Amino acid sequence: MMLIVTKHFLHHRARGMMELLRQDGVTGVAAWGGLLRYALVRPGILRRVARPWLGYFLPGFHPWAVDDRDLIARADTPYAAARQDAPLPSAA
Repeated sequence: MMLIVTKHFLHHRARGMMELLRQDGVTGVAAWGGLLRYALVRPGILRRVARPWLGYFLPGFHPWAVDDRDLIARADTPYAAARQDAPLPSAA
């Protein structure tokens, strides 16, 4: 299932990026070259996530085994209205 989801995700994201580039007048080899360079070289998003992605295929892998509390803490915001436990504003 992970391979199927990955295939569909990459396909749809590439199609969407190519459409945005087409709207800006960038097409053909230049568009595909730029997309591949972005994904694999700089900033290299696919290259950077390859190791964690491959981890999903290890025997006995479970996402809860990864301690990501530091990421959660960094994403937490001091803006009270953005917190999930904050009361909803009243409609006036």
